[in-house]
Amino acid sequence: MARGILAFGASCWLGLTPVASAADGAVAALAPSWPEVQEAAAQLEARLAESDAALRALARVHNAVGARLAEGAASCADDALMGAVARTPALGALARARGQAARAQAARVATGRAAPTVAPLVVGEAAARLDALEARAAAIAGVYAGLAAYEERFLAPLRARCRPALAPAPGLPDPTPIAPDEARKPVAVVALGPGVVCPAGLPAVGEAVLVRGAACVAADAACGCTPVPVSPGAVLGPATAAGGGAGAPR
Repeated sequence: MARGILAFGASCWLGLTPVASAADGAVAALAPSWPEVQEAAAQLEARLAESDAALRALARVHNAVGARLAEGAASCADDALMGAVARTPALGALARARGQAARAQAARVATGRAAPTVAPLVVGEAAARLDALEARAAAIAGVYAGLAAYEERFLAPLRARCRPALAPAPGLPDPTPIAPDEARKPVAVVALGPGVVCPAGLPAVGEAVLVRGAACVAADAACGCTPVPVSPGAVLGPATAAGGGAGAPR
């Protein structure tokens, strides 16, 4: 509607002195404000953190598979290899969904910052911050494409041949100590069910989810399990609340 109003105004310009009208008020009401674009940018930052978490978990599991394959392991009886191969479809689906959400949010930010009501305000540090966020969002497609290609070439054939089943397993922690703020970021894990991921209250149905801090899987919403720290790519299940690796750093 805003585009239609603006186009009409341009076509009827006769060189007369502009006069405020109800249409002008409608356009102003529909145009985004700088605070709204800032809020959209904050949401983009959150979506990027979620996308990063999903991609990080998938990449670490791929690296674990690559290490086993480099050692000559390719047997369906290799528990470590099969455990990794079994969890990548769920992690890949989460990475794709979170990546799409981040890119969609980046498009909203780009549209908002280009609005006539906002563009003059996007300068200096504000412009640099938005540029950096949008660049991170643009890079997601390439990262995901590389992981998807690796999955198709190396893991899909193994999965088709061996048909490994998901089972509770620890995640893959960061080999170096993490900063305190890193501990508050989302972590991608696979939650076996039926049950509930606690304390987040998310359904545990064999799909990958994002958790923050300690987590566990309980049989129901009463959350009768003890949350423990989890690492990227962990597989949590009701039978082993410590499936993420109790005390394991990320």
